[in-house]
Amino acid sequence: LRPSASALPASSPLEPAPSPGDATPAPATPPLEGRLERAVDEAIAIDRARGDYARARELLSAAAAAGSARAASHLGIMTLAGRGGPADPADALRLLRIGAEGGDPQGMCDLATVLERSASSPQDLLEARAWYLRAAERGNARAMNNLAALLYAGRGGPADRVAAAMWWKRAAELGHPGAMTNLGILLQEGQLVTRDLAQAVKLFRLAAARGDARAMFNLAIALEDGRGTPQDLGEAARWYRQAADAGDAEATLNLGLLYSAGRGVARDLPAAKRCFQSAAARGLPGGMVNLGCALEDEGALSEAAAWYLRAAEAGQSEGMVNLGALYHDGRGVPVDLAQAARWYRLGAERGNARGMYNLALVFDRGFGRPPDLPEAVRWYRRAAEAGYPAGMTSYGALLQQGKGVPQDQRAALEWFLRAAKGGDQLGCLNAAGAYAGGHGVPQDLAVAVQWYQRAAQGSDPELTATAKAQLEQLARIRARSAPTPR
Repeated sequence: LRPSASALPASSPLEPAPSPGDATPAPATPPLEGRLERAVDEAIAIDRARGDYARARELLSAAAAAGSARAASHLGIMTLAGRGGPADPADALRLLRIGAEGGDPQGMCDLATVLERSASSPQDLLEARAWYLRAAERGNARAMNNLAALLYAGRGGPADRVAAAMWWKRAAELGHPGAMTNLGILLQEGQLVTRDLAQAVKLFRLAAARGDARAMFNLAIALEDGRGTPQDLGEAARWYRQAADAGDAEATLNLGLLYSAGRGVARDLPAAKRCFQSAAARGLPGGMVNLGCALEDEGALSEAAAWYLRAAEAGQSEGMVNLGALYHDGRGVPVDLAQAARWYRLGAERGNARGMYNLALVFDRGFGRPPDLPEAVRWYRRAAEAGYPAGMTSYGALLQQGKGVPQDQRAALEWFLRAAKGGDQLGCLNAAGAYAGGHGVPQDLAVAVQWYQRAAQGSDPELTATAKAQLEQLARIRARSAPTPR
């Protein structure tokens, strides 16, 4: 279960001071104001260096009292975080308002961020959006990014995705890494802009180099899939690792999947399990499912069942289906066919094709209940249409036999072929049988041999033996029908 590329996010968080591209050039100042601003610069440098916070607050307090909007804004951030004194959200908000109303773009942006994050009413979001706009119009790149996020999601006012794309583009041009990532996602998906996978990768690289964890994650996915860049599993693994180290749970999960499969890295099941544990501990349902799978492979079935349950309760359909399978077999939990059917159904109703197939088996074979052929047909068909190869084979068999559906040999063969191309061994065997017997297609022993050969290479020993026996029988038939030399 691999997470896909990041969706477009909420706003960027508060920063202790302007990041590159956020600051608006200050106009020329008289000597007194110049001294004030130098004091503010000194205080911000102390704060950034995690130095003498009390001294930084003393300088900022004096500068704010003398009328520096920038000092009031930064003092508000320190007060909010409790650096150099007790945290006081109310006083922090007061100071941020002074800075914002005094014309400091960073203060406007920080005030908007506090209002957005602590919003208790639509009015708070409306005011946040207004302050982001004022800061964005003054060149603050983070405000542009955050305003775009609100516009895209329709928070704090009507949605305006065209304007969102415009603000992300402007912020990206100013070097804001979050905006680069967001614009890259739009380019990758062809949303509001012309689809350009190569440009998306370029933006992800730029943002990743600036430390943006979501950019690292999206770049890794592009490298793993070869989207907009040549496939490079080794580099994908490196970027997943960097994103994971930066705290991205989905990157941690994907790195674990690479370790589990030995793709781009040496196969390392203990390392994979550690990644899954980390992702699961951060609440990622995919991490819970994969951790459950790792535990199941180790034979720790009760623990596996517990993680599948947690994933299922978080809405993860694979967790539901895996838990159902444990209940069906009595592995790690008592045998309970009713619980198995319940979890299969929940997974199936969330679009899980394996859940659909397993539920069809419950109705077809009467596991814990009387057989119900119409329901079996319905779920086999849904599993087949959802792309599950075993479902295709089973639905094709019903069509071939006319069991619960009108008999249709041609349609049956089409499902067998789709299943066979999807790697289903029984699908290969059934397709071969249709060609050998001329069911739904003119008899063609040469094609039948090809599919029997594919079936003979499968993993099920019984099906492999059947395919080999059929190949031997066809060889005898073809030998008997060969012209006798004169």
